[in-house]
Amino acid sequence: MHLKGPMPKNYALEAIHSNRHLLKYFLQAFAAGGPEMDELFDQLVEDSLEYTAEAEELGLVYPSANPRHRAVVMLLQSFGALMLHRQLKRHLGGSPLDGEPEGMLPYMSAVMELYTQPVLNAEMYTELMASQAEFERRIGNPDQDDPAPELNADDTFPRHLMRKKKLTDE
Repeated sequence: MHLKGPMPKNYALEAIHSNRHLLKYFLQAFAAGGPEMDELFDQLVEDSLEYTAEAEELGLVYPSANPRHRAVVMLLQSFGALMLHRQLKRHLGGSPLDGEPEGMLPYMSAVMELYTQPVLNAEMYTELMASQAEFERRIGNPDQDDPAPELNADDTFPRHLMRKKKLTDE
């Protein structure tokens, strides 16, 4: 769906509210699983890639190092929130499945904060990863004097931390 002009202020909330019967079906169907639901989820990923690319072109969304992974994670998080709608209502006062659209404002506000303001401090994360790399280097080879690998803000999950070596193994 492509909207022309500005999006109405409560468009997303109204869309959720007026289609809650579909949301309930999706929850049950995704929980049951099967090839049809896999195909539907795959299509949701493709659709998400398309509209996220359009939003990127408009400057509304930052580019991703891996757009497909980002799309999958965002969908998983969204469906996870739906599956936990009772907890959402208990803690934030609204549920997309059994409440008024306005009840979802605290949730939507928190989601927008997560998406628009970084949660992690990139500089501190980089320092922490460099410190961890130095610690692992010393544990792995205490006689070696080479410096820890250089990290920068683009190293969101440094490859050297992905190895499966346990620190207790010698």
